[in-house]
Amino acid sequence: HQMAKVEVRTTEESFGRAVHLLDQQACCGSLEVGIFTCDSGKSLDRHGHGQCAEWCYVTDGEAIFDIDGEITRIGQGEMILLPANSQHLSYSAVEGKGFTSIYIVTKEE
Repeated sequence: HQMAKVEVRTTEESFGRAVHLLDQQACCGSLEVGIFTCDSGKSLDRHGHGQCAEWCYVTDGEAIFDIDGEITRIGQGEMILLPANSQHLSYSAVEGKGFTSIYIVTKEE
């Protein structure tokens, strides 16, 4: 068997950039994985993933996650669960510095 390379796509976003490692189409509709960088002073718009939960593992910096109005600060090496059917946004907790996290979105069974 020959190993197949998997396409990795990077997109520039209003908050910074996203590296899309796996998308739901490539994983039978149940998994999305990527690396998310939020630049200093930027924020994602409040959004949700419907019936899908999301986990974010911060690899660099510190982040504030607002989940349905509840504020949680997450540092490097920590992970947070963003429950299915929630609305959330995130931004850097440290002025003048952004943050990077790995995100995993999966459908809850």
